[in-house]
Amino acid sequence: MRKQMNFKTAVLILVGIVLLLQVMGALGIEVQKSSSYLQIGYWENSSAQSWSADYILWDGWRQRTLRPTTQPATLHITVQTDAGSCALQIKSTDGEILFAQEDIPTSAFDVEVPGDVMVRFIADRHKGGFSVEFLE
Repeated sequence: MRKQMNFKTAVLILVGIVLLLQVMGALGIEVQKSSSYLQIGYWENSSAQSWSADYILWDGWRQRTLRPTTQPATLHITVQTDAGSCALQIKSTDGEILFAQEDIPTSAFDVEVPGDVMVRFIADRHKGGFSVEFLE
């Protein structure tokens, strides 16, 4: 009788965890941890010409290649910093650093780029979000 109680309890706990993860996923709340980042409540939208994300907490880095429809082009960048810090690096496709800034406060600014670029955000327990898009 005791073994059945333990098995039933284990099944109920497992079902509860699965349901909790499904509800969190439906609400867009997720916790991901790997060797390169920790994300809590991370929502992202990206295309060939733009990349944006909002999050409760992010620690690590991510990068995207963005491709303007015309060359040269202007990248418009907005950063929301509620806590922690973040950095931004923009490189040309041949690896030349076109822009780099650390400890970015809440701000908006433009960066002129010659064409396709690799955009990398580095977050250190950052709370907030960012947006990068080409101005047309």
